[in-house]
Amino acid sequence: MSRDTTAGKVFEKKTRIAPLLLSVGYIEENGVYTSPCGILEVTLHSQGDIFKKKTGLLEKLEAPNRYDFSKQKNPDEGILVKNLNDNSLKFYVVEKKFQKTNGSADEKLETIHCKTEWFQNLFDGTPVQVEYVYLLNEWFLQYKYNDVRKYFARHNYKVMYEEYDLELLGLI
Repeated sequence: MSRDTTAGKVFEKKTRIAPLLLSVGYIEENGVYTSPCGILEVTLHSQGDIFKKKTGLLEKLEAPNRYDFSKQKNPDEGILVKNLNDNSLKFYVVEKKFQKTNGSADEKLETIHCKTEWFQNLFDGTPVQVEYVYLLNEWFLQYKYNDVRKYFARHNYKVMYEEYDLELLGLI
């Protein structure tokens, strides 16, 4: 039996970060979004983009572990943030989950620690700090997810609902 992922694809498209960055005053030039105050530079990376040979993010950063994985995990969106004040780099791996009935995403939420470590391993040997972030629809605000939300809070995992929270990500 195949699953209908149409609503999830619509949610992924509707929650793209690029239009939101532009709406709060970021200026885009050649794929780089500069914050209104000029302190942050943001580049966006779509599914598979970080793994591309020659042009992918891991290649550009010369990440020693860029080929050291048994299975490629593609984020729904990747956000690389460069702070021009201190030249720090942070990569947000954004996984979007949409549900309107009980389903398999329930268990997937609890794998955030493993996924964070997997991506951090890819970026080891580079100056990039990795954070794994969920962008969930309102389904996940139900009471039955309280324990999972408490786990996220206890371990300082970032979770957003229905739309990006630019303040939570330090982008405004």
